[in-house]
Amino acid sequence: MAEQDLAMQVLQQVVKLPVVKVDRSKFLVDKFSKELGP
Repeated sequence: MAEQDLAMQVLQQVVKLPVVKVDRSKFLVDKFSKELGP
């Protein structure tokens, strides 16, 4: 479970950084848009 713990730490770090959080959200939206779109 070391990888899961590391992922949780990274997520907590990202949440502390608003800019990174916004960029990540934008990236996820773009990714899902490409998968759902034609």
